[in-house]
Amino acid sequence: MTDESYLLEKSVFAVAIEAKKVALPTINAATYNGAEYDIMTLLSGFDEEIMSIDGDLAATNAGEYRIVIALKSGNYAWETDGEALDSEQTITWAIEHVKIQEYWSSASGTPNFVIPSKYAEYVQATYEYIDLDGNPVAES
Repeated sequence: MTDESYLLEKSVFAVAIEAKKVALPTINAATYNGAEYDIMTLLSGFDEEIMSIDGDLAATNAGEYRIVIALKSGNYAWETDGEALDSEQTITWAIEHVKIQEYWSSASGTPNFVIPSKYAEYVQATYEYIDLDGNPVAES
């Protein structure tokens, strides 16, 4: 102060530094294709500088798998709609079963169920002939 008529007293201020909010990563859909899926190729929003990951990181077969994503520092918190989340979050991810479309050919007069060759080793088809009321009938 340039004017000695005033006296400046010390003041103490409390400053709160809140954790930076980050979105929980999301997982893109996966469908069985015979190849191994690496979870890192399916994750959106994963930042390895502030997050760690553990669990089922790779899988091939259709089914459900789990990973744990954790924040590496208390300087970050998961962004939520008011719900408090622990720094570690368990997330279920899945490889969906292949949906095989039915292909029918009746050129010979007999219906044939045809499985595309890329799925042939994974599918075993059985069928029976039924009438409109659901009763089994002979092929002839």
